[in-house]
Amino acid sequence: MLSRLLGEYLLEERLVTPEQFRRVLDRAASAKVKIGTLAINAGYMAAAQVEEVHELQKTRDLRFGDLAVEKGYLTDAQLQELLRTQPKEDLLLGQSLVEEGLFSWGRFETILRDYREKNAIDEKQFEAIRRGDVEALVWILFRGRNVLKQQFFVKYISLFLRNVIRFLDAGASLVPETADTYGDFPHVTIQLFKGKVPFFSAVAAKEDVFLPLASRFAGEKLGRFDEFAQASIAEFLNLVNGLFAVNCSHEGVEMDLLPPFTEQNVGFGGDLEVVRVPVGTNAGVFTLFVAPETPRSLLRKLEGGH
Repeated sequence: MLSRLLGEYLLEERLVTPEQFRRVLDRAASAKVKIGTLAINAGYMAAAQVEEVHELQKTRDLRFGDLAVEKGYLTDAQLQELLRTQPKEDLLLGQSLVEEGLFSWGRFETILRDYREKNAIDEKQFEAIRRGDVEALVWILFRGRNVLKQQFFVKYISLFLRNVIRFLDAGASLVPETADTYGDFPHVTIQLFKGKVPFFSAVAAKEDVFLPLASRFAGEKLGRFDEFAQASIAEFLNLVNGLFAVNCSHEGVEMDLLPPFTEQNVGFGGDLEVVRVPVGTNAGVFTLFVAPETPRSLLRKLEGGH
């Protein structure tokens, strides 16, 4: 998450080229080791236990380590030991930049300081992001936006990104909006909530972005963005929304999910109530859309097409 955030800053400031950006992120990602892998290597967990905990995350919105402790596969002390041995993302990115011959460590430290100053990120906030605190990142990136007045949206966006990181791309992060965020998308997967709090969510991208993500979630390489690939994206969105509905239920808010569906050539440029959340992944950027009700532009399209 942090590596991509800093990488996007390097791109924005034209300190690296897009090709250098991809190369550096790939190098940093290859050096990052997940807690489950560290646990197997340390002899604390068996591969089957790691897989079991990973599958449990599809039904429970908890970190891998917290679930492993709850299941009795790790002790608190073992988890803390593993977390201490896991390298910080900003250090991995810095190491990759130095190894690529792009910057010295001194130059990277200056860039890191400039990034924090430009985005008004204090030490406490930066440490939260380093720990992978997604909600802290949402509060920082949406600072001053109306979306922060609705804790409902903050919780949903945070949960969504956590599950993108868990199941689609471990290095994913929220990234700045671009003009493309306001255009039409060739493929949009949509799911509506019904109940006390109506809610709309959708993910949109081009085929070349969706296809690798669909393959990752399906657990097999898909050759083209066909109905099976679309179903994989829909299944991921349904997983996230199911977790969100469960979390809301625990807080006394009941929500019913309608089946997800896919539409072609949809955009929400004129819908002011829609919150746009670009998500950067190794496959490219896709956009999450959330709103308190079904956008008018989508209603018009659905009414005209059915």
